[in-house]
Amino acid sequence: MRVVITGACGFIGKHMVKELLRNGYEVLPVDIKNKTPIDFTASNFKHYLQQGDKVLHLGAVANFRDAEVNPQLAVRTNVEGTLNIIKACIEKKVERLVHASTGSVFDVSCPKPVKENALRNPSSIYGLCVGGRTYIITKLGLKQIMFVKPIEDCVLSKDGKWHRILSVIRRPLAREEKIVKFVPSRGLPFLVTVSHLVLTRKGWQEVQNVRQYRPGYTNNTMIIEPEPTFEGTSIPELLEFNYRGYHSDIMCDEAFWRLVGFWLADGTLESTTGPWACPNYISISQKKAPTLEKYLPRCKQIDPEAKIYSMKKINKLSFWHPGLWRWLKDNFTAGTIEKKEEQKRKVIRRKNIPLWLAELPDGQFNEFWNGWYEGDGLKRPSLGMKAQQVSTESPFVAGRMYLILRMRGINCSLKKYHHPNGKDYFKVSWLASTYQNNCKIIPTMPYTNMFVYDLEVEGEDSYCLPGCVMHNSKKQAEDWIFQYGEMKRDTYGKLSYIILRYPYIYGVGKDWGAIGAFIKRIKNNQPPIILGGNQTNDFLYIKDVVAATILALESPHLNQVYNIGSGQEVTIKTTAQLCLEMLDSKLQIEYHKARSFDPTRFIYDSSHTQKLLGFKAKWNLKDGLKDMLQKGCKE
Repeated sequence: MRVVITGACGFIGKHMVKELLRNGYEVLPVDIKNKTPIDFTASNFKHYLQQGDKVLHLGAVANFRDAEVNPQLAVRTNVEGTLNIIKACIEKKVERLVHASTGSVFDVSCPKPVKENALRNPSSIYGLCVGGRTYIITKLGLKQIMFVKPIEDCVLSKDGKWHRILSVIRRPLAREEKIVKFVPSRGLPFLVTVSHLVLTRKGWQEVQNVRQYRPGYTNNTMIIEPEPTFEGTSIPELLEFNYRGYHSDIMCDEAFWRLVGFWLADGTLESTTGPWACPNYISISQKKAPTLEKYLPRCKQIDPEAKIYSMKKINKLSFWHPGLWRWLKDNFTAGTIEKKEEQKRKVIRRKNIPLWLAELPDGQFNEFWNGWYEGDGLKRPSLGMKAQQVSTESPFVAGRMYLILRMRGINCSLKKYHHPNGKDYFKVSWLASTYQNNCKIIPTMPYTNMFVYDLEVEGEDSYCLPGCVMHNSKKQAEDWIFQYGEMKRDTYGKLSYIILRYPYIYGVGKDWGAIGAFIKRIKNNQPPIILGGNQTNDFLYIKDVVAATILALESPHLNQVYNIGSGQEVTIKTTAQLCLEMLDSKLQIEYHKARSFDPTRFIYDSSHTQKLLGFKAKWNLKDGLKDMLQKGCKE
């Protein structure tokens, strides 16, 4: 019989490998610390599994300090790694998955002793997903949810702040699930499962229960839009440039901001190299020459040699200024350079806009908008008498402009349309203040082979799409195991599992945590430090952990959760005193203020574990410490 152990190089893993080999098991050790050739977070992990294997999942970044130092590793291991193992176990039809969990999944205020059913009822993965091409508001602008990058991307939430995306959950649409097309009147349409929650003025409601807009009715449910907050940034009043002895100052007045907005619509940054080099040229193209002539005087103030060139189908306003060229590149572009080798020419076309534009004075911002509108805008009487609309090919520009208008308290909308030239364009509209945000819900035909997505967002329960706020899933590894274990066989396959919730574990090889820190300091002739002292915990010796885990690998009772406790509730103060006694030290305990987030009491109710698993702890704290110190001296 083969047991695949993830986290085999960790504290529990090392003890498990030794004991399983001693008992005649075949063991395949797996760890991501480059100590084994197999990585359980990689897509090829499933190729190492065989039908009938037993998988013991111990791999995790368990220390919260390590997670703070390297959050990417924590997410990759704890979030993506667990889901990868679950899918691999289902595909390869392993006999069982034994997952090591912890008491931290419980609410601090839950009754003590803690029973298995004290865990909150996990939310279903049904009704929490949207289509992969749905545009989400990230800090960079608009991104399709299928292309967001965990850890790197931050998403806007209903609290108006940016939160880091921890993971993107992708799964196939189940046969029995229903989806609809959700169309907010001020946002982009998207496909969503009917049970997904959307934020309305009446609170969170399922999409299928949201009352749609009907003309002549005023009791329709209004969709809540995000209200982003802004971190203050100084707005430039004067741009000072020095370039190879050339000094120039540009006043950031209303005419300057109008020129910047006009450039944003149809402008480029160009630079040529070679014997006839013309670096750092700023160009704006328009079909109508009179429109360019309006901006020529302001351009001549920046560069006296600014000119308008007439071509066959278009006119171009071009002027030179290396400082302004660099400033525009740093603040209003995505940094992408298109190279035309035959002309040795570099052209920057992909644009973006800084969020600090939200802090511009009203007069300057209005001129910036008017310049953009004059370059690439149109009026929309259907959206209100004063509605103005600008278009852009860049989802980053569209998303950020939508955010900026929302930050300034301006009623706005964001739409997408497909141009006959084959490109997608986004329209950002400055709406009349009376234009409301309603919605339409359009039933769709069942989709086959469709993948849907959900997010895990750090510290929040929502994420924002243009025009609405959606509820996200705060998933944990246990939730996924519960859900995939309860899925129908014809949908995902069968997952047989056992979840073991360990308390505080101590033993040889663990020199961190309360007991490890106490012993380490006492051996260095330093007094043990206690934060508080009256908090209680359930301390379990590593030998009991190994015994309970082996029972779980052999138990006939599958799809169960077990609290693996010692049955003893001991204070931190008593624990430190026992460490001093075992090491025959006369040092005095050093007391510090307790941390606010530490639970005051914790102990497991292990009656369910004793009944079904047949496990009862053999080592009390005093005997466990004595054995630990003796074994540690021998090793």
